Amino acid sequence: MVYQELRADSEGEYAVFAIGEPDVVDFVEAEVYEEETAIRVFRANRDPDPDNLDYPGLDYEELPAFFLFDHEEVILESHDPDDFDEQVQSYLE
Repeated sequence: MVYQELRADSEGEYAVFAIGEPDVVDFVEAEVYEEETAIRVFRANRDPDPDNLDYPGLDYEELPAFFLFDHEEVILESHDPDDFDEQVQSYLE
């Protein structure tokens, strides 16, 4: 799996990968990562040029892009920071 390093380490844990401009990525880091204890890892790419990334299978042609991983796969994705925050909170309830 190409994005293995983006996944959470263990079952029951989650990881966020955020791509986009620094202010949007920082918002998701503060609102999602720092608020949800089940999310153990936050990875970010604050480079607005998706051509510099190589993660086949992830949709980041439109930025920003946010992904929530469990220990096996992507379980949520969004291009809207508020929507991503709501999806994560709903999923982890």
